[in-house]
Amino acid sequence: MSDFQGPTLEDLQGAWICVRFGDNGMKAPFYISWFRKPRVEFEGYCYRVFDGETCLERGRFDLRRGVEYSLLDQLIEFGEHYGREHHGIIRWAGNKLEHLQGHVGYPRPAGFPYGKGFKCHYALLSRAPEATEEHSGATRKKWMG
Repeated sequence: MSDFQGPTLEDLQGAWICVRFGDNGMKAPFYISWFRKPRVEFEGYCYRVFDGETCLERGRFDLRRGVEYSLLDQLIEFGEHYGREHHGIIRWAGNKLEHLQGHVGYPRPAGFPYGKGFKCHYALLSRAPEATEEHSGATRKKWMG
């Protein structure tokens, strides 16, 4: 068995629903995600971020697997912060993914757990219901780049 426990590229593939999120050490009320329906879709080394059916951001990412968590860096190719990068970390929390993402232009978060005093974005992601166990072709929509 490998010492590396962070998520792999294969683990990320498909659609993930944001069930909890927060910013700068605070968490949004749980019902906000019910109304906004945020999600992230990964296909290969590309990602898209949605708020409902609106694509807010898309780009490419680099994933480096680590012992407790993986490093996830995102190059934004479309969205408010076009041409800039997010530096983050991602880990397993049971069967969900916990993601800490530095604000654009700021350093990567130092580590988990997320709490007061953190200057970053937080997201707890759950695999979308239509995803298959193999994680391949997890979204029903055709990738449009």
